[in-house]
Amino acid sequence: MSESDEGVAEAEGTEDTLGGRDSASEDIDIATDALLDTLPQPAFIIDTQHRVIGWNREMEVLTGIDRGEVLGDDDTAKFFRDERTRTLANAVVDHPDSADEEFGADRSGRDQRAYEVEQEMENQDGDLLYVHSVATPIYQSGSPQGVIQLVQDNTEIIRRREAMGDLVEEAADTAQALEDGSLDARVEYTDSRDLLDEDVLALTDAINAIAESTQTMVGGLVDEVEELSDAAGDIAEEAIMIDEKVTEQNDSIRSVNEEMQNLSATMEEVAATSDQVDSAAARVERVAEAGKESGERAQEEMDAVVEVTDELVTTVEQLEQRMSAIDEVIEVIAEVADQTNMLALNANIEAARAGEAGEGFAVVADEVKSLAEETKTNAEEISNLVAELQEQTSETVETTETTTEQVRSASSEITDLLDALDEVVVASQEAAEGIAEVSDANDDQAASVEEITSTSEQVAGWADDIEDRIGEITEETAEQRDAIDDMVDHLNELTAKSRIDREDDSVAAATDRVDEASTD
Repeated sequence: MSESDEGVAEAEGTEDTLGGRDSASEDIDIATDALLDTLPQPAFIIDTQHRVIGWNREMEVLTGIDRGEVLGDDDTAKFFRDERTRTLANAVVDHPDSADEEFGADRSGRDQRAYEVEQEMENQDGDLLYVHSVATPIYQSGSPQGVIQLVQDNTEIIRRREAMGDLVEEAADTAQALEDGSLDARVEYTDSRDLLDEDVLALTDAINAIAESTQTMVGGLVDEVEELSDAAGDIAEEAIMIDEKVTEQNDSIRSVNEEMQNLSATMEEVAATSDQVDSAAARVERVAEAGKESGERAQEEMDAVVEVTDELVTTVEQLEQRMSAIDEVIEVIAEVADQTNMLALNANIEAARAGEAGEGFAVVADEVKSLAEETKTNAEEISNLVAELQEQTSETVETTETTTEQVRSASSEITDLLDALDEVVVASQEAAEGIAEVSDANDDQAASVEEITSTSEQVAGWADDIEDRIGEITEETAEQRDAIDDMVDHLNELTAKSRIDREDDSVAAATDRVDEASTD
């Protein structure tokens, strides 16, 4: 036995095994771990001090924790990654007779000494597991020695049950939707964890097949009935329209006869009017020719104006250049006046130095200075006048250029007018030719009148035939309506029978699959 097993032994020193029997009286010596490893499900044992003394291989697989890591540890709850602070086995150690009240467990076993509970825990991969635990106290000679807890992993069973519930709920919702008239409703369920058998999942395909068949059949019936109804309505409408057309044709025939008489008189008027139009066209042609000649003369005059205007622009530009030269001369005169003024000032200065001997020279210098200032003033006035003249000359150039452009534009418009007059002349000639053709067409129309009159008589005969045909169509319409009513009754019977047969077969098959799934 291991050291943990020896800790369970009685103080008398007798070596005990599981089951409450005295090993001294029997030749049985089985280690705790060896015995637990024979169990097909996870199991572990704790002693009265809550220390783990047994941990089988299935527990290692379930929790992912090796036996060596847990033996001797007195906190088993941490190995289960459970929200609880202790395991069922711990509760049974502390309360072997009332663990159901302390832990919320249920009693089980023949003598009601065992306890069981449903729990949720995480495995080593972090997946949520649903386990069923059964904890049974171990007694030796009437004294508690520890607790063994068996753990059953019911995760797959619980998930299968939940998956089955989801499938049944989805199927019920789809059936209700179909019953409420939503023929496009389908069972949409995916067994992402492969929990359900293929036979159970076939229920989805069966229900969807029924829904698809029903929708197709009802849609087809509706389409057929609508088409037949539309066809019958169209036939009735066509019969009414034909009757209206016959009435309109009879009225038209009478109108045509009247129009033929009016047409004959109108053709005579057209012939007389054609002569008048021909004369008018000739006059228009002559006027157009005269207008063309006047336009050509006007264009020649405009060309002469353009030439004179161009010469005027050239002359004004030359004048503007000469004004610039005058301005330059005036600037030279102003500069000479300034220099003369400076010389006169210097002469006064020298006369002052000479005293009385320079008085006469000073008078002359003052006169020269006065003349220089007057010359400068006159030069500035001339310069201003030249500047104004240059500005006016520039305006004259711009105005002349604008006038030239307008004259050229007018010349271009006259050219366009001449082109238009050419077209008028051509159109007048074509009109005269067209009038001649109209006159010839009048003769052809006279012959056509006789043919139309003959045709009108034929149309009258056809109208009588159409009236007879309307009677036949009306009778055929009534027969078609009767045939449609018979077909609708037949389709209703077929639809009702197909729905009942399919529902009976589908319900029976679905019931069998659900029973098989529940049994599994």
